[in-house]
Amino acid sequence: MAQAQPDDQESCVAAIAISLYSPGPRRDLTDLLIAGMRPAELRRHISADKWRQAERIDGESRALGVEAIPASSRRYPFRLRHIPGAPAALFVRAASHPWVPPDRMLAVVGTRAATVEVCAAASELSQELVEAGFMVVSGLALGVDGAAHRGALCSVPSGDRAGKGGTAAVLAHGLDRTYPPSHEPLAQEILSAGGALLSEHPIGRQPLRHHFLERNRIIAGMCEGVIVMQAGERSGSLVTARLAADFGRDVFVYIPDAVNEGHSGGLAMVEDGARPFVSASDVLREYGLVAPSPQVGEWEACSVEEYLSRHAISYADLLGLELQGQARRMPGNRVRYRRP
Repeated sequence: MAQAQPDDQESCVAAIAISLYSPGPRRDLTDLLIAGMRPAELRRHISADKWRQAERIDGESRALGVEAIPASSRRYPFRLRHIPGAPAALFVRAASHPWVPPDRMLAVVGTRAATVEVCAAASELSQELVEAGFMVVSGLALGVDGAAHRGALCSVPSGDRAGKGGTAAVLAHGLDRTYPPSHEPLAQEILSAGGALLSEHPIGRQPLRHHFLERNRIIAGMCEGVIVMQAGERSGSLVTARLAADFGRDVFVYIPDAVNEGHSGGLAMVEDGARPFVSASDVLREYGLVAPSPQVGEWEACSVEEYLSRHAISYADLLGLELQGQARRMPGNRVRYRRP
């Protein structure tokens, strides 16, 4: 990632202040911000009360390691800037600042009630995407989201994670909390791996139901493609996919060996023009890439039973390899391991 300087504080405060307005004024002021109006000029359009609130939020955020990236910043995801309703400020929590998003990002999304097999497929897919040079973006939810983040992290060997940044999570609340709480360890692992937690919401804001649908536009907007692993007819991930199509992004739908009603929403997207796929190679081929062939020292995956049989080791031996960073359990009773 390119080196960058932090945005000046007045620009950050202006962007935060704009984000505090109701949708109509917020949209108009964001347009002025993106068009390049200087913070001093923007301040004339912002109430003194909103400016004071924004200064307080900015100070409290910085104290928690959270920065606000204005929509006018060079560090703001360039695709996101051009969608309708782009956030005036994108709050970011990362292991080091200033955080710079990569150029190539793909979203991997799906239902919270995904099958074990689909979660395993999402994890393997995400790892291959990261190895091919993409950042994997998802929403830190249960099911597919968590599997996608974990798979992306599997591509970065333990002890060699600084600055790798294989995954980012877009959240539906302020970055002073984690939802669901059970994914706090995963959130910390994302940060440790050089990834980021992102949100349009200032610290203190609760995870309300409508926030989750609204954040889907950010996931779709900042990526060049959205991959739906499993979605029923009413899955929120379909909102992300439809927004992606509206934004002119690529939409892919995973087709498993066994298709059931839990995939009905995704199959309907295929009928509407989304691209079906069965492996990472299918997705990478659309971008002129091929899945990398495993080399000595790189990572492969198989079932736990196959791994134990192939290497004539016990479960205790596998645990030892995990502690050494040479293997890692994955959803679906699978294991990721270094190629000998």
